[in-house]
Amino acid sequence: MIAALRLQIFLLAIVPLLCWLAVPAVAAPPVQITFLPEATVQGETLHLRDVARITPEWRAEEWGEIALFQVPDYGSVRTYRAQTLKAYIQQQAPQEAEVAWKGAEHVRVRRDGVIIAQEDMVQVVNDFLRERLDRPEITSVSFEPGRLPQAFTVADAKWECEVVPSSSQVLSARRFTLLFRRHGRLVHKVSVSGRVRAEAEIVTARRNLDRESIVQASDLRRESRQLSRLDDPVYEASVAVGQRVVRSVRAGEVLDRSVLAAPILVQRGKPVTLEAVRGALVITASGVAQEDGGLQETIRVENRRTGKEIFGTVVSADTVRVRF
Repeated sequence: MIAALRLQIFLLAIVPLLCWLAVPAVAAPPVQITFLPEATVQGETLHLRDVARITPEWRAEEWGEIALFQVPDYGSVRTYRAQTLKAYIQQQAPQEAEVAWKGAEHVRVRRDGVIIAQEDMVQVVNDFLRERLDRPEITSVSFEPGRLPQAFTVADAKWECEVVPSSSQVLSARRFTLLFRRHGRLVHKVSVSGRVRAEAEIVTARRNLDRESIVQASDLRRESRQLSRLDDPVYEASVAVGQRVVRSVRAGEVLDRSVLAAPILVQRGKPVTLEAVRGALVITASGVAQEDGGLQETIRVENRRTGKEIFGTVVSADTVRVRF
């Protein structure tokens, strides 16, 4: 009775196992890799998930991590043959895996980033000029580009740009170098050529001004003019009034600071008072000017008593201060 019971239990356990062994094994579905014709990627390394769709989904995460190549530089596009990609994938895929290949025969890969267009470069220069030439007298400033470099791509919008003009006189600069940096590291460098256009209210001569004449308020007027070809124009009439003109100026000509000098207070060959000051002590002597001089200008003078020639500074009409 006990033996029969044991036999019955054994059969109940072994029969299902024999039935399972008798059923043929079902093969796992192949991994299907479908190459995409184009891909835009981020990061430094190109992975399989970037260039292909992977099915079934439960295999996509594992296979998607397969590393292929280094991502191309920002702004550049690289094309890969599907056969080349297959070879790299097969080197890293499990040996027993069955793969079904589909999709494009070539994959174009572009690294994701922000495009810096030619218009952006011009805007960068314009912003630089407006900040650099931020003066009340300047009414307008703009950059007229000549030759512009091709657009390029940077990693993202977190970039900074340093603008370096070809001349310290920004108005006369004909080229601007743009240094694009990201987190302090130089990522791109381009040169932009063109011309700076700026207008300002500046002082011009209302009438002809003779050399050595003293400028009067009635001699001047303010006009809006282009600054590009001007060196150091006078913006306020008060700067010029009372000054001496060192060369003749035609009516309508822009008044430049280089043509102005202090009025002559001491004339060559005329007697002057030589004054030496040290603390509260003041010593004076008679002298003769050896050249013309305006206020605070240094000229040569002769001490009448000793006949010695020395240098002094004009401090007032007919007075020259000398050192002990």
